[in-house]
Amino acid sequence: MIVNAALLAAVSALVGFRYSLMAKLTDSLYMGMADHFFNNTIINMLHVWSVGGSDELLFIRIGAAQILSFSLVLICYLANKHRKTS
Repeated sequence: MIVNAALLAAVSALVGFRYSLMAKLTDSLYMGMADHFFNNTIINMLHVWSVGGSDELLFIRIGAAQILSFSLVLICYLANKHRKTS
């Protein structure tokens, strides 16, 4: 339980950092709102229930979706920053 809580806190920090990059990149909160909607939609579409009726793979789905989304946002942010300095 402690490891699960620590991993959830780490993913939450990553999500917050991603939203701050999006706000800085676009000068708007709307991109973060759209990303939040998109992520929740994808996570719910990939919803997998175990035989026991509990969702044991929830953290794996959320973590994978957040890491993928963060990677894409970071690439866009760095490309935009590089373009502005060139």
